Amino acid sequence: MGGINCFAVSPTDSNQYLSVGQDRKITYWDIRKSQSQGSIESSPNPGESEELFAIDIQQTGKLFATGGQMGIVRIYDY
Repeated sequence: MGGINCFAVSPTDSNQYLSVGQDRKITYWDIRKSQSQGSIESSPNPGESEELFAIDIQQTGKLFATGGQMGIVRIYDY
């Protein structure tokens, strides 16, 4: 695992958060647990990944967005 560049706390559950960074993944965390709850690749396209620098979760907690070195903003269902 590489360094974490950014993280976002869920507005609907402050125990849950997402992080992005040098490992080129979006990682799901629960602060009450010592291990991550899972991760997904930084790009939905096979063979294409990028280091991510930013992440934010929509105020309703339904969507989140990421941005990285390719200059692409991606929006995901949370």
